[in-house]
Amino acid sequence: LNAGLELGRLWNSWECLLPGYVGLARLHHASGEWEGANAALDELRDLPEHNAQIVRPIVESWRALFALRQGDIAAAARWATTFDPHARDELCLRWEQSGLVLARLWLAQGKVREAGQLLDRLLADAENGDRKGRIIEILNLQALVLEAQHRRDAALQRLLKALLLAELEGYIRVFLDEGAPMMELLRQARSRGIAPQYVSRLLSEFDRIP
Repeated sequence: LNAGLELGRLWNSWECLLPGYVGLARLHHASGEWEGANAALDELRDLPEHNAQIVRPIVESWRALFALRQGDIAAAARWATTFDPHARDELCLRWEQSGLVLARLWLAQGKVREAGQLLDRLLADAENGDRKGRIIEILNLQALVLEAQHRRDAALQRLLKALLLAELEGYIRVFLDEGAPMMELLRQARSRGIAPQYVSRLLSEFDRIP
């Protein structure tokens, strides 16, 4: 990532800089280095000659997500006042990213019906674009919404769909990043013999989270 960012800065290539800094922030987050994650976002935000209209909303949506994963619902809620899920812009993937953060916030706030409706829209878009990673992520969140609604059988069916897609490529972080609620749902899946080898591997990875 740092090698790519060095070249991106040399050429002022936003095709490198934007995903590079976001990737660096995610790497710090995965290592439990919250300050490093926010520092990477700060550096992206403060780059000279950047398009603030595009870059700043992306930076702030990731910052809101990291805050939410630290349990700071209030900070994520403040960010949410700046994002209208009904005003989808021409940058589909930016809207999708922000929509996923908002769905997680609503789930944390107990607004499960609203979260479910937004996730249905996001899933339709992701399936239309055949974005497998996003599809898995959204299916996981839908499973957590169903579990929050005390619909465990439906939640496990939705999780199974995610697992069948994810196991082909060995996805790990897309499950780990959803934290304790996903770990508990995976335990329920294991108890019912759902994708036993893959689920056991995912659960073992939870023990390695910093």
